[in-house]
Amino acid sequence: MAEAQGGKEGTKVKLPPNQKHKQVPLSQLSREELEARVRQLEAHNTQLRNLLSKSQTGSTSDSSSTHGKSPKQRDFDFSKYSRRHVALKLCYLGWDYQGFTVQEDSHNTIEAQLFAALLKTRLIESRETSNYHRCGRTDKGVSAFDQVISITLRSKVRNGIGVEGISQKEDSSTTDRLKEHEEEEEEEEINYVQLLNRVLPQEIRILAWCPVPPEFSARFDCCQRTYKYFFPQGSLDLLAMNKAGQHLVGEHDFRNLCKMDVANGVVNFKRRIMAVKVARVDEENDEGTVGGEDGVVIERNSGSDGYEMCVATIEGQAFLWHQVRAVMAVLFLVGQGKEQPDVVTELLDIKTHPRKPQYCLASDLPLNLWAVHFDSIVWRWDEDELRRLLGQLQEMWTQQAVRNTMTRSMLKDLEIRYKKLIRARETRKGKKEEEKLPGNNEPEIKKMKIEEEKLPGNNESEMKMKMEEDDEGWKVKEQPTVLMSSTRCKVYRPLLSRPTCESLEKRVEHYIKKQRLDPDLLKKLDS
Repeated sequence: MAEAQGGKEGTKVKLPPNQKHKQVPLSQLSREELEARVRQLEAHNTQLRNLLSKSQTGSTSDSSSTHGKSPKQRDFDFSKYSRRHVALKLCYLGWDYQGFTVQEDSHNTIEAQLFAALLKTRLIESRETSNYHRCGRTDKGVSAFDQVISITLRSKVRNGIGVEGISQKEDSSTTDRLKEHEEEEEEEEINYVQLLNRVLPQEIRILAWCPVPPEFSARFDCCQRTYKYFFPQGSLDLLAMNKAGQHLVGEHDFRNLCKMDVANGVVNFKRRIMAVKVARVDEENDEGTVGGEDGVVIERNSGSDGYEMCVATIEGQAFLWHQVRAVMAVLFLVGQGKEQPDVVTELLDIKTHPRKPQYCLASDLPLNLWAVHFDSIVWRWDEDELRRLLGQLQEMWTQQAVRNTMTRSMLKDLEIRYKKLIRARETRKGKKEEEKLPGNNEPEIKKMKIEEEKLPGNNESEMKMKMEEDDEGWKVKEQPTVLMSSTRCKVYRPLLSRPTCESLEKRVEHYIKKQRLDPDLLKKLDS
């Protein structure tokens, strides 16, 4: 092995065989050139070590020279503050998040961002000690306009609703005095809305807060939840979707209209739905649209070019995993005319259909947890924060509206071109058929037109109606398809004739074998 002498006399540096320089092979260098190369590399290494040492100790030396000693970050003393149990109302756009609940393999969740803000603002010491409850858990891509959590936060006041810690030393004789000064003390409380919104991402906003008793739970004290699902009408039959939706009202076993979360111990799939309504967005709150049989909503304007936005509103006490998206998938099939409205009744009949047919869920993008209802909660809103949120959403709406208007204008032009192509094709087809008629001469054609005019019902109004029907046939109304199943089959297979998923009993047995569920669950299911 080749050797070279280093910077110090007598020091030898072993070089690996066949080591090459970028331009000149080492084998072609003389001994003096090799020694110079090694000395250069040693000097360069010494320089790099000095730079690294300065970068590690530079900030410390600068601060010590200014203040005399390095600063130490002081721990926040939560014992000096009282704590208060509150409810927080928040909204978020979940399109770019992996759901609401914290996940082990991802920090891109609403809850992870929320607790990062709570810890950063020193409102909580840890999640474990915060008495935290959420009203509901939304899945990946799902948004919420009215999500609520209950949590115990750091407080500035010593007395009041939900205050604990220092205030607990007061005896019951001070109750009347607390009520008298409650309004004055509340004004001194931490502005939770403003403080959290300063550090939260723009897609997540705290709307309001309310002090609540320590035993209050956002999950268990919620008495009703409302979901909205937005979609373009396209060629969907809203009346049929409404008829199907009315079969959902009441208490049913929804195991065929959800994703069974047996792994987490969910074996009861009975839920109560209070109301289902499908309507155009501009007619949603119009009482004149209600008047069909059984309270079914009927759209007042029958004409549609497919671009009208619609919304399905579903109210219930509680919901199962993917329940709303499964319901919307079936309602879309009914709206397309592929299934009859009574298919919902069949899916709710667990004795006849104990296993869920295989079908894809509707998209998560349009789903929004729109409202949650609690008894005895009076929200406290922050006017400045509400104004900021209005401006932020208006800015977002402007950007999206410009994109939508531009796209809509392009679509109008393309639709006109498409209509002309269809008319030209029909004209060419008519001419070819006319040429094939036997005895194709002018007198016979004139005679045929006269006889055609004498046919009953052949008047101008009926001809105009026929032309309008033909125009409808030329329109492409595939706007909602992006929200439905991604796979398109040439031959549709009815839901009730499709392969089915595993039964509830089979899934319970599977997780009992894995020792994740109590073996007594099977007996409870049988009973």
